[in-house]
Amino acid sequence: MSASVRKLLNLLLATVVAVAFDVAPFRPITRVEAVIPVHLPNYTTFGGQITRDDLPITLHGVNWFGFDTPAHVVGGLWVRSLPSLISQLQQEKITAVRLPICPSSLSDAPVSSINYYVNPQLQRLTARQTLQAVSQSLDAANISILLDFHSNDCSTISPLWYSANHSQSQWIAELVDATHLLAPLPHFIGIDLQNEPFGATWGTGNLMTDWNTAAEQAGKAVLLADPRILIIVQGIWENPSCASSYNHFWGGNLEPIRCTPLSLPANKTVLSPHIFGSDISSPSYYKSANFPANLPLVWQTQFGSLAPSHSLLIGEWGGKMGTDGGSAKDLKIQQAFTDYLISQKICNGFYWSFGPNSRDTGGLLESDWQTIWPVKQEVLQHYFS
Repeated sequence: MSASVRKLLNLLLATVVAVAFDVAPFRPITRVEAVIPVHLPNYTTFGGQITRDDLPITLHGVNWFGFDTPAHVVGGLWVRSLPSLISQLQQEKITAVRLPICPSSLSDAPVSSINYYVNPQLQRLTARQTLQAVSQSLDAANISILLDFHSNDCSTISPLWYSANHSQSQWIAELVDATHLLAPLPHFIGIDLQNEPFGATWGTGNLMTDWNTAAEQAGKAVLLADPRILIIVQGIWENPSCASSYNHFWGGNLEPIRCTPLSLPANKTVLSPHIFGSDISSPSYYKSANFPANLPLVWQTQFGSLAPSHSLLIGEWGGKMGTDGGSAKDLKIQQAFTDYLISQKICNGFYWSFGPNSRDTGGLLESDWQTIWPVKQEVLQHYFS
């Protein structure tokens, strides 16, 4: 019997058995396997809610910085493994991470501050590859990722989105590059265009300092690169017009948008104020005789009254809350702040920070990079509940 006849008989026999026993008939095995495309959801915002394929999601987030520094990697990997830190985020019901970055974290620059014995999967990776690998790990854990263009020089916070050594065109090109880098990840939700442009103005007509026009240009470029994600626009510091006399924190002044709206798609734009406590600065309203009862009016004036006509996300908030040498007053501020956010249904926010190596605020983790501060855990659980 020839080989071709034997092959035909075996195929007929397999088909008869399949029919008799209601199983799938035999098919020759090929080396080509079908590739199932990953669904990339569309993120939008409406009425104060952020949606994923039109279903509301809530970003219970923390900031995990490090890619904005010369180390070019999130903090804590010199102590613990990346999987164990991500697992702890999940245990704390953290659903989103804001990753501050700087230009060279998108390059082939070297990485430091990693214990490769406990993080062997990151060995020999460049800064760009490490950012991609960390983001992929967060994505695999179903944790939403927000990239934050935090520093122009990987060291300081720039007063503007450009500097003598870093042009506006470079900034926009890097935003687009970062967008392309994480575009394949389903849980990549957006780009925070620039961190705390405290030297900027809004709506004055000065193109050299007006943050609103720069944000419009950058936002449109990012959406052209990936139309499914969100654009996050922070406030400025003080402005010569269309702002209250309340002292603002860097990135906390969004009041001028009432006079000069942003020309960006409303369903793709999220406003993101930064609000801190007395461990960062002590404006007059933190010293008022009716403190802390006076604070909701301050926050309502600075940003709260913009909701729900604008979607809001607190990009940075937090403090030591009386721990690690911090002021006891700060705990009252953080408790009042989270109560206010809950009352206004502003449910998306990123606590600063996950790691303890933020000098002014400390972190959710104690200095051992293992233990959660109980008082901070309690405040976050109250806000995220």
